[in-house]
Amino acid sequence: MCYNSFVKIYIRKIEKLNNFQIDEEIKRITNFKSEKRRLQSLTGYFLLKDILKEKGYDSFKIIRNKNEKPKLNIPLYYSISHSNDYVVCVVADEEVGIDIEKLTDKLLKIKSKIGEVSDDLEILVRNWTLKEAYIKYLGDTKIPLKEIKIISENPYILKYKESVYAEVIKYENYIISVCMKEPKKVVLIND
Repeated sequence: MCYNSFVKIYIRKIEKLNNFQIDEEIKRITNFKSEKRRLQSLTGYFLLKDILKEKGYDSFKIIRNKNEKPKLNIPLYYSISHSNDYVVCVVADEEVGIDIEKLTDKLLKIKSKIGEVSDDLEILVRNWTLKEAYIKYLGDTKIPLKEIKIISENPYILKYKESVYAEVIKYENYIISVCMKEPKKVVLIND
């Protein structure tokens, strides 16, 4: 497939954080009950801040719509996901959705939830992350995963309300999926 443009996915290992300035989003995150969830979310937020700074935006606000989908008050879109030791973030000039998941046998228990018949762990996790990234793209967490259809695999095209393109990357023992309106080459940047 020939791509007219590309999108960068940034990945960062989650580590303890020290010495940071508190803003509205950090206040929201520090109220999470789970320390692991706080650490994952803070790492994602700081990764987003670093990406936006690289793009020339030193200041921004996160606004949430009625479905709690986060949006920026600047002309860019973003999506963040985390799993175990890693956070991924994508920033683009159009709607995007991203998901990351570690390949673990415990995920075999979810196959009926997403309407999957395969016992192949990698296929299961790939399809899970594709559907989760699609939900983030649309911003509607009420969509039943079983109803999202993977129409084709080269390129990946998903459909529920509207069709979108997706790319899948394997990184170590993780699967990363990103959904976008038009097909784009995906570049993974280890931050």
